[in-house]
Amino acid sequence: RRGAALAALVPAAALVLASCSSDDSSSSAEPQDGGTLVYATGDAEPTCLDPHVGGNYPQAMLTTQVLEPLVGRDADGEILPWLATGWEISDDGLTWDFTLADGITFTDGTPFDAEAVKANVEHLQDPATQSSTGYLALAKVSEVEVVDATLVRFHLTEPDSALAESLSQPWLAIESPAGIARGMDANCAAPVGTGPFVVESWTPQQQVDLVRNDDYATSAPEATHEGAAHLDRIVWRFIPDAATRYAALQSGEVQVIDNPQPDAIATAQAGGDISDVDAPRPGSVNRLELNSGQAPFDDVRVREAFVRAADVDPGIESLYAGTVTRSYSPLSSSEPTAVSDESLFGTDPDAAQDLLDEAGWTERDAEGYRTKDGQRLTVRFPVSTNQSVAAEQSLFEQVQANAKAVGFEVVITPLDLSGWYE
Repeated sequence: RRGAALAALVPAAALVLASCSSDDSSSSAEPQDGGTLVYATGDAEPTCLDPHVGGNYPQAMLTTQVLEPLVGRDADGEILPWLATGWEISDDGLTWDFTLADGITFTDGTPFDAEAVKANVEHLQDPATQSSTGYLALAKVSEVEVVDATLVRFHLTEPDSALAESLSQPWLAIESPAGIARGMDANCAAPVGTGPFVVESWTPQQQVDLVRNDDYATSAPEATHEGAAHLDRIVWRFIPDAATRYAALQSGEVQVIDNPQPDAIATAQAGGDISDVDAPRPGSVNRLELNSGQAPFDDVRVREAFVRAADVDPGIESLYAGTVTRSYSPLSSSEPTAVSDESLFGTDPDAAQDLLDEAGWTERDAEGYRTKDGQRLTVRFPVSTNQSVAAEQSLFEQVQANAKAVGFEVVITPLDLSGWYE
């Protein structure tokens, strides 16, 4: 999607979780082996569990339990070893040599080696895989050479300073070549990796059942636990309605939810048996994007006018109950390199009016909307009801009203996820 970010609104995720006990000391108790964790997500259910196909956050969140990448990142953004134990880059930046961990196998018994890495890159680069995120990230990789079982060489068409970070992302995680060879349908239903859990089953519109990989032998960067996971199982529930997710948490039906409503976060912060974890997702913030490839936002003056008219601050203050902070960057607060500039997002309705006049939108119709050459100043705003909680949808309605005051007609269309993507 091309476009300028209008406003980085809120942290991209939070978790609310039920304690086993109201005793504060429970948070420092020794981990116990066994048991099942039920996690309820508000993210839209993936249409495919293989993050090589497409490449979106719901896939990444779930399959991080199953698949692992060549490298990882710490909280400061430093790239750290994972399935690759080390790497060397040629002076011209066109050759990257990765040394791979030895003795690792996928959960189907296939060995993790240089051939597996080559197969994964080729899978991501194959148009038939229908990758978007991973395909773009590997655009400068022209060939993967198997030097020996534990040494793989990437040949690039030009230097790529982002390659190591790209390889740390879950959309480029390494899958079993034998699993890939089963075909898209089988791999979408249950990708095979080296991770701490295995996909046991997927019941569409209900849940994915994950079972522990008892032979788990790798360790994520900064991990404090080695070997197999403590948990026996994870049940990954899909509960799109925020109120229903929270009710399931309160009743004990689930132990963790994400994407909670602001009032649920505020209640958790006040203390009790339910607590919250502020967990901003890496990458982009929650934001509105203006499509500069289409009229009327192909005119920079119209884009600027919309930014100056939107005025999201009052809505954030009233709707989010003090649980979030507005961002002034397109990048998440968890990104060490995020640059924030509040001046780019200031509210100034008078400046917005002047910019629209300058752009030729000088007439008004009977409903108060601006027009030019007989066309109304209309912008179309599809909203994914699967991904936007009620507070966010109310905020969009406030943006709609604020933009109308300077002459924009904002048409908000609620859609399910597939319609929204289309």
